[in-house]
Amino acid sequence: MKYDLSKKPTRGAQRTLTAFFKTMLGLLSKKAFETISVNEICQVSNFPRATFYNYFDDKYDLVDYCWHVLAAEIEVDRLPKLNPIKL
Repeated sequence: MKYDLSKKPTRGAQRTLTAFFKTMLGLLSKKAFETISVNEICQVSNFPRATFYNYFDDKYDLVDYCWHVLAAEIEVDRLPKLNPIKL
């Protein structure tokens, strides 16, 4: 992945990443991953291909980013609800 997930993104980068994230999830809800192209992702998100490639190597990289975001959301959501085990 070209984008370093360990650092906090700028507002502009966050908007771009969010747009690609939402676009990928939206497309995946309508069609199979294999049929989605980078061109389609860029058309739907209204970003040029160059911007896409500034952040991701390919659509597999984007879907990997989406999984990281979703996993982080689940982790943050679940942590306060977990009861620690007392030894």
